[in-house]
Amino acid sequence: MATTAAGTPYVESSDLVANYPGVSLALANHIDTIGKVLQVVMGSTSTPTETSSSTYSNTALTATITPSATSSKVLILVSHAGILKSAGNTDVLLRLTRDGTAITGDWAGKINYNDSTTPIMASAGTNYLDSPAATTALVYRTQLASGANVAKVTVSRGSSLSTMILMEVS
Repeated sequence: MATTAAGTPYVESSDLVANYPGVSLALANHIDTIGKVLQVVMGSTSTPTETSSSTYSNTALTATITPSATSSKVLILVSHAGILKSAGNTDVLLRLTRDGTAITGDWAGKINYNDSTTPIMASAGTNYLDSPAATTALVYRTQLASGANVAKVTVSRGSSLSTMILMEVS
């Protein structure tokens, strides 16, 4: 087996691949590239975002990645901290967007606490595997809204750190 200048092994026609000379050459070289993490990008914020609206608005949590191939997928790992819902029976609604278009539904578990007098603070996260079919810069962001019985909701309250990790997977 030969190696590239960077040290990556590859199969040559003279190599035996699973005892099938030459037959599996293309497959063997292709298998080495499937399911690998090609790049990792992280975005973070401790800037609070709050709303009392049932209309989604952008949070300060964003990250940008440029996939190297249209066949690549992007694994998104989000952790929102410092989620506060003011007193009242309401839902904290979060969703994920790519280039301004929603790609997930509400995912904060619709954090709901049926106590009309006590605020609640929590964290929420999600994982999502996106198939953008693009090699241009992609901007991922979370959006926030207040659900039923609209009340003030906040993410990254008290300078809590929220993070988004993007991984390009071949």
